Amino acid sequence: MSAVARRVRNASRVLRKTPGFTISVVLALAVGGGLGVPVLGIIAASLRRTSPYTDPLLREQGEAAEWLPRSTVSQQSLSAIQDEALQSLLGVLLALTVFLLGITLINILALLLAQATVRRPEIALRAVLGAVRRRLMGYLLVEGLLLVLLAGGLGLLIGTGALSLLTGSWPGGEPPWGSDAVDWRVLVAAVGVFVLVPLLAWTSPVRVVWRHDLRRFLTTGRGSTAGQGEAFVRNVLAVMQMAASVALLASAGLLLRGFVFSPEADRDIGFDPRNTFTAQIRLPEARGLSSRERHLLYEGVRDRISMLPGVLDTSVASVGGWVGLGTSDLVHALTGNPAAPGSVKPARYHAVSPGFFRMLRVPVLHGREFGSTDTVGAPRVVVVNKAFVNRFYLVDNGIRRNVQLHGISVDGPWYTIVGVVEDIRAEGLGSGTEPVPKVYLSALQHPPSSVGLAVRTTGDPMRLFPAVEEAVHFLAPEAKLSGAVTMEQYLARFRAPLRWFAVLLGVLAGVALLLATSGLHSVMSYNVTRRTREIGIRMAVGARAKDITRMVLGQSLRITIMGVMLGLFGALPLARLLQLLLRG
Repeated sequence: MSAVARRVRNASRVLRKTPGFTISVVLALAVGGGLGVPVLGIIAASLRRTSPYTDPLLREQGEAAEWLPRSTVSQQSLSAIQDEALQSLLGVLLALTVFLLGITLINILALLLAQATVRRPEIALRAVLGAVRRRLMGYLLVEGLLLVLLAGGLGLLIGTGALSLLTGSWPGGEPPWGSDAVDWRVLVAAVGVFVLVPLLAWTSPVRVVWRHDLRRFLTTGRGSTAGQGEAFVRNVLAVMQMAASVALLASAGLLLRGFVFSPEADRDIGFDPRNTFTAQIRLPEARGLSSRERHLLYEGVRDRISMLPGVLDTSVASVGGWVGLGTSDLVHALTGNPAAPGSVKPARYHAVSPGFFRMLRVPVLHGREFGSTDTVGAPRVVVVNKAFVNRFYLVDNGIRRNVQLHGISVDGPWYTIVGVVEDIRAEGLGSGTEPVPKVYLSALQHPPSSVGLAVRTTGDPMRLFPAVEEAVHFLAPEAKLSGAVTMEQYLARFRAPLRWFAVLLGVLAGVALLLATSGLHSVMSYNVTRRTREIGIRMAVGARAKDITRMVLGQSLRITIMGVMLGLFGALPLARLLQLLLRG
């Protein structure tokens, strides 16, 4: 036991002699591993879960889809669309986290190998004086383990805090990883790598010294070809770290500007959310009502709310209709173009009441919106958005063109397009980077069992919510109103997961840049140490201190400038790729 304690004391004494090196390695291991490993763990736990992601504002989406018959092949539910978008986000985060861990390991390797190179003469001298290889390896292993334990303790504190922060900051209730905070298999693998790699690097001097002539490491000359080759490799690694970190940081900055700090993104959504609140109406008995009874009930609710003082307009829609999310399926459209008479492509469905577009201030570009006559038994009609017309190449702006829902199935119902409206461009999970083709059906013809209610008022919309709730319960005592928020809050909550991911990417990019800067510092420190004899000779023959400083700073500036230029060159395409993956 005394021998072990003596080795630990000797190892701690060696590490205390180089405080800058020790602090750099401990911080790099603790920060990189402490942040990267928990993120990697929650990603693995999220991807392992089989239950689909459910937005708290869209909890009833599975039931809300029952108002329209399902296709047997091509139909994709709203929750599946959001789950697919979440998988893309987790894939992006996984790649960037692995990237961060890679930068951490490269940085640690650069630090350890630089220090190990400096210690080769010491190891060679010990070998000449009779120290056996096993004893030298034991000394270095104790030093390496002490480094890893110090970093592991600090990293555990950082990781615990990071995990709590990630879980607590997830918008909208339970995070995708649920109660399985970290996948233990990922944790064991990551810890194994972060222990094994530093130990292998730290014990490298013994292996190198034992493979070469000991006199080579006892001479004073340090400018050998091998040393220059090692320095070149470290310089290249420093440039790569700096370039990758700058590209990631610049891309994250563009994403933060687009998703978090951009007022234009909130304004350019295709409708006016001001002075409006929304809530979900759940009718437990709706499954026992006929379509006509349901649509009469919704019309009665709308009429009664419209008579309240301070109410400008009101509308109901299938869940997700306000932000353009809905069940996706194939649509067969007769384009009217002789060259391409028919076109089959996916589109999203929504059921909306008359006055829906007027209430949201969505411009009707051509034709009309739904009226009170578009009820059960009347000719089937739909309204489509501009993206639908463009994607399906419809002539005459699509007006009076026929579309068949559920692809080209024999029994698929046919509808006539009576209106074309502007695209709704709210950004959130599953919303897509570009406007998605949408088909709006009349809620009077296809009344859902669960709808979203929107009310536009003259002042603060939430002040009227008690009166609206009373009006709903007057006609439907069993109805349940939930999720009452202003439309602006609704949009913010819908967009919150994207902002959460964008902020997290920014944090990871900032940490990567700090690690790359630390790696650059280690490379320059090593280069200065390797050239100590050369610097001494230069000063002996008349070189001034500022000349030496200019030489050292010039080399570091060249590495930095090369890394920054390469990083900025790759920032725009990387930002575009991240934007595509984030928005789905």
